[in-house]
Amino acid sequence: MLQAYSGVAERTHPISSAHCFADHAPALRRAGWAAGDAGEDFPSKLPARPYCCDSFDFGLYRQPRERALGFRYIQYNEPERRRWLLLDLDFVGAAEAYDRANVAVPNYVLENPANGHAQYAYELRTPVTYYGKSHESPITFLRDIERGMIRRLGADKAFAAMTTKNALHPAWRVSRPRSIAHDLGGLAQWLEPADMKAWARGEREAGLGRNVTVFEALRNLAYGAVLRLKAAGAGVAEFRAWLWKCAAEINVASSFAYPLHGAEINGIVKSVSRWVWKHFTPERFSEIQRARGVQGNAVRWSGHTSAAEQAAAEGISRRTLFNRKAREKLLNQKVALSPYQDKGGLGATAAICSTPQPEQGSEAGVTIKGRAGRKRKPGASAPVAGRA
Repeated sequence: MLQAYSGVAERTHPISSAHCFADHAPALRRAGWAAGDAGEDFPSKLPARPYCCDSFDFGLYRQPRERALGFRYIQYNEPERRRWLLLDLDFVGAAEAYDRANVAVPNYVLENPANGHAQYAYELRTPVTYYGKSHESPITFLRDIERGMIRRLGADKAFAAMTTKNALHPAWRVSRPRSIAHDLGGLAQWLEPADMKAWARGEREAGLGRNVTVFEALRNLAYGAVLRLKAAGAGVAEFRAWLWKCAAEINVASSFAYPLHGAEINGIVKSVSRWVWKHFTPERFSEIQRARGVQGNAVRWSGHTSAAEQAAAEGISRRTLFNRKAREKLLNQKVALSPYQDKGGLGATAAICSTPQPEQGSEAGVTIKGRAGRKRKPGASAPVAGRA
């Protein structure tokens, strides 16, 4: 039955080769799967209508979950919701790489028996969402963790993760080292800060980084344009169309090795446009600006002591405090001195207020010509007018 299924999948159109998971249950058990090996709740953790295919040469097709489970490759994550962290390891012996790299144990290891390459699937206890109102911290944290795992495991940075090997398909050698879902903190404990640092110049964002790059750039554009479009009388449809154009340009301009699919862009555009259009009004914008001003002033003036409080603490008047500060500022003033004036090693911070300055036209230790052209010693009286 397995050979017949494989032959049909390669020769016919993907949709015609789709079968329900129930039809493959006996074959799966003969391939080494026992009841519950993949977790009986595994299908429920996939999208309701995931993309799937048997060969990427035929393209991707959306099917109901029950039919999609019969294909070799299937979509694990929804565009706006990440339950799985997926990694692609394109080298022989990839199934044991997590042990050698000393990283967290994956929930599923999906190995290709033909070449020894494998994909890892880490289930997240709390899915990370990409809606317009989603918090940025979990998104950024997950992106950093993915970057660290890619570095430690030597995984493919350009892996699109749109579809992944189906854990319920007999074409793959599947193991389940861990049945409990991970939280982000637990995954990060296995990584060093250097592993999770941003890509160096020349490295390209991939995987979750592509979604985050488009999402962050698009929402910032939306914040600045929504009020202008509302004032011009545009509706939400025009706003969404404008965002779609911007998202497509961002997807191309970011130079991703594998740009986002149209479905992923559409999901980001829908979430951003829906939330921004609903929540960004002139009144809401004024509230945000006012709150930011209050927060900024609180940070700016934290720990500040007024002049009245300083004077009261020292038992002096405010005028005395100001005069003292002015005198200290004058004493610490930077002054440019000539080499002759700096013989005492005062440097640029000479105490000009406390050190007597030489008479103009005379300097210590220097013979200066008088008015009549004769030489005179420093300190000698100047010639009296009318005398030779």
